[in-house]
Amino acid sequence: LSVKNNPHLTAVPVALGACKLITLLDSDPTLLFPGPEITTQGVEATMRHLITLQITSLGVEATMRHLITLQVESECSESASRSIDLSAGTLGLQISSLGVSVCLQHSLLALDVTGNGLRFLPPEIEYLHSLQTLLADNNSLSFLPPEVSRLTALTALSLRHNLLSAFPAEAVSLGRVRTLHLDHNNFVALPPSLQGFTVLSELSVEGMPDLEDPSPDIIAAGAQAVVRYMG
Repeated sequence: LSVKNNPHLTAVPVALGACKLITLLDSDPTLLFPGPEITTQGVEATMRHLITLQITSLGVEATMRHLITLQVESECSESASRSIDLSAGTLGLQISSLGVSVCLQHSLLALDVTGNGLRFLPPEIEYLHSLQTLLADNNSLSFLPPEVSRLTALTALSLRHNLLSAFPAEAVSLGRVRTLHLDHNNFVALPPSLQGFTVLSELSVEGMPDLEDPSPDIIAAGAQAVVRYMG
């Protein structure tokens, strides 16, 4: 892109920050913005500066989403990284959705999205083939996508303090789950798909006064008693 020889142009438009594929930017050295301390670093530095300013101009919420994306991309770019912590306590703010960039980390072993405003998990979560631990407590999840059944390496699943009342039938394939926390949800009956959780050793279902099935006696007998009952 060339913006040279524009006598009325005194600055590179911040709106160019939306044009994230620009690899060549030709401008007059007399432009007042961005300053030479930016432009002399090359087109990549100039575009990063414009992108940041363009995002910021959209408001606080957009700026925060941009910062979260940068953090996620930074964590994901480290080949040694096997866990991503996007909990609200770590970020210092809430995210409203789980980005696809996270779901494409095929070697990810642990993901923490505790304490956010998540109303759903994206279907792309199925690409986390290696995921062993998923912590999604304190969100607003009212359902799980059928694609969660593809997380066959999962051994620990925590969904406390959500709005769940059912599991997808496909979740029966999560046969490696050993720890399952469902406290403070809206279950009236535990999901039949628990019959597939054949190695389940820890199950917590506190804080659900409407839970009728299984009976308290069966629940008190332990996780495997519940699994046998659901079968």
